[in-house]
Amino acid sequence: MFLLKVFLDYPGRTTTTTGGGGGGEPGPPEASSSPRVRKNFEEAFLWQNVEINRRQNPRNRRQRNRGEEIIKFTPPDTITKFIISGVSMNSKFGLGLPDVKPELTVFLPFFIQLNLPHHIKRGEILEQDILIFNYLTNDQDVVVSVSRNDDLFEVEEPSIEGWNSEADKYSQVFTSTSGNIKVLRIVIKPKIIGFIDISVTAIGSLAGDSVVKPLKVIPEGIPKSITHSVLILKENSDTTFYQSLTCVLPPTAVDDTTSATATVVGDLLGDVLDNLDGLIQMSYGCGEQNLLNLVPTIVTTVYLESTGQLSDELRGKSISFMENGYQRQLTFQRTDGSFSAFGNSDNVGSTWLTAYTVKSFRQAKPYITIDPDVITRGLNFILSKQDTEVGSEEEGSFREDGNVIHKDMQGGSSGKLAMTAYISIVLSEFLNDPEYANEHAAYLVARDKTFAYIYNQIISAESVETYTLAISSYALLFADPNDPNYVNYLTVYNELLNRKIETAEQIYWSEPAAANEGDAWWYNSQPRSKDIEMTGYGLSAVLQLNDLVTGVKIVDYLTSQKNSFGGYGSSQDTVVALGALSAFAIAFQAEAGTLSIELNPDNGSPFNVVVNPDNLLSVQSFDLDPYARQLDVSVGQGSTGTAIVSLTCNFYEVQAEASPRFRITHELVNSCTNFLRSYICLSYIPRDGDEVSNMALMKMTLPSGYTYDSDTEIDPVIIRKLEQSDGGTTVNVYLDSLSEKSTCFYIDSIKTSNVGNLKDATIECNDYYLSTKRGQILYNIPIDVPQNQCNGGRPNKI
Repeated sequence: MFLLKVFLDYPGRTTTTTGGGGGGEPGPPEASSSPRVRKNFEEAFLWQNVEINRRQNPRNRRQRNRGEEIIKFTPPDTITKFIISGVSMNSKFGLGLPDVKPELTVFLPFFIQLNLPHHIKRGEILEQDILIFNYLTNDQDVVVSVSRNDDLFEVEEPSIEGWNSEADKYSQVFTSTSGNIKVLRIVIKPKIIGFIDISVTAIGSLAGDSVVKPLKVIPEGIPKSITHSVLILKENSDTTFYQSLTCVLPPTAVDDTTSATATVVGDLLGDVLDNLDGLIQMSYGCGEQNLLNLVPTIVTTVYLESTGQLSDELRGKSISFMENGYQRQLTFQRTDGSFSAFGNSDNVGSTWLTAYTVKSFRQAKPYITIDPDVITRGLNFILSKQDTEVGSEEEGSFREDGNVIHKDMQGGSSGKLAMTAYISIVLSEFLNDPEYANEHAAYLVARDKTFAYIYNQIISAESVETYTLAISSYALLFADPNDPNYVNYLTVYNELLNRKIETAEQIYWSEPAAANEGDAWWYNSQPRSKDIEMTGYGLSAVLQLNDLVTGVKIVDYLTSQKNSFGGYGSSQDTVVALGALSAFAIAFQAEAGTLSIELNPDNGSPFNVVVNPDNLLSVQSFDLDPYARQLDVSVGQGSTGTAIVSLTCNFYEVQAEASPRFRITHELVNSCTNFLRSYICLSYIPRDGDEVSNMALMKMTLPSGYTYDSDTEIDPVIIRKLEQSDGGTTVNVYLDSLSEKSTCFYIDSIKTSNVGNLKDATIECNDYYLSTKRGQILYNIPIDVPQNQCNGGRPNKI
């Protein structure tokens, strides 16, 4: 057993505990002209691991089996009830759970409650209620004041609400009666973007309170980001390096919303390590997207271990991410051993997603505990989907009975070939794993059938997409060079090289854009996810033949296309590209040198950054002038080494997508000011025979002052999954795919704060695997929405 003693420090507050250890000196705070300021309003705290050892000199047998540890902590300033819980692990007794979960109540007999919205937009007006609670036994006269800062915000017509305007504050005097709540209102109009502290103090003759809470003010419009990077690979100290990075912002960028940052990192994967939990700025709530928690962590961990850079701290962080990703992925496993986007709620398992999952689990095995039965059952499911009819044109191929999540990998005739190539790669990796020696015979038969199918399909086809050619080339190069067919497989690789696009510094692959697809400014400023993915496979194929000279130029392209978090536009291009970059970095281990890099922004003074063996994995970040648009990067003679330099420009844009690939409509039905029912319809805009999207993700931001209503009725056939974020002000909706036919549904929201002069909110829809395929609209609440409470509460759908 264990005993955990908790000692609390709570200046000026009354706290009580029930059901377990802990306590203090309860009692009302003394009256004070300057009450303690409450700033910490956490709703959960004290996440702590404690090692409890036996006593060194036990007096009796009972004490020998009893460990004891003391934790001292200060509860948050939140007036609420906390539940204290714990879990123990012991080598002899196993898992232990407490019989009683003590409750800790933090309370003040006189306090202020300030419920701010998650955010408002610049130019909006917040009508903020200030609640004063009096649980004292007596009435008291109270002076309430709100600190003023005319540089940050202004108060609209303060005298109307009874406030007196003073030099440093707005004040109001009233009598607070025992057992009652006083509601005051102040109307605030922010002047800046960022966080504004709202400071409220109530001083009475018996007790007082003071609260400071930050109000987040965001720009109007849609957030956008542009990142350009350059790879410095300097092996000769006699040479020099120079390149200029430039951001071109659209004319519709919102004034005063821009910022610019320069980052420097001395390792190809250093920026990935710094952002393991944010590689792509998209939600990942299904079985495929969840693997983004797992795979990049595995890739970087293998790389760091191979290059001798894996510290204990990084290992612990990586293992934590892997364990979380693994446990979450198991929730998407089906009873037949397969995996699908939404687990057992899907009709059948996905062949491709099951292959992707077992591939990832095999890579994670050296670092975390993976149930071998999970992998074996997954592989058996995959093998059951292979066409084994001798002499058939489809012999060796794998079929997909599940939902088409990644159309380039799974959809159509070319998709079947690409998916077979992907599974061939997975089988080859398992054939190189001695832990699966007992199954190697079965895997070898299945894998060799894929070789024959892939090669025959490519040579017999009139044309093959470059994406399919890239993944097929990589798959075929796993063949034994002594295989009589190996020379034939090299012809596929040579065809891939014939299609490369080469500049003086870079090599990459790209499919021609669809007609009119490049009209939009956003399209031209961002890398296409499909190009990144096929170039990642191209680099992997090049590395199979140890062609590092070609590989360097491909790496230059891939590093130049990274976003500010070290990833790319979607989950698959991020995973494929990072895997290839990691393999290249392991193969190309140049001795770490020291680089002295001069960075010269167009708005600002030049400065030097040093990259050396001691800071290779550290991302050095520098805030530039908000209006910086160009960064000149230069390295003089006398230094050698590797580094990636990036320029990121952030801004907001008020204009919706100029050349959308998704049609979005929004209508409010049966709504009023305290309750909004949004009727949303989405459809895909086809082009050049492209009739259906991949998995689609809709992101809806709600008008300021509104939050998602968790009682919204969801049709699981249409909406496969719904998530909310940013305090319920953003709703993410997953859909299997979209076509030209409209898919419609309702999203309900409720009013939680009074915000006036509302700016437009946004709805955007993205193809998850082709980030340049997107659509966006701005919407607002019409002035004819009834300005009162909805009759009878939540209305029925119409």
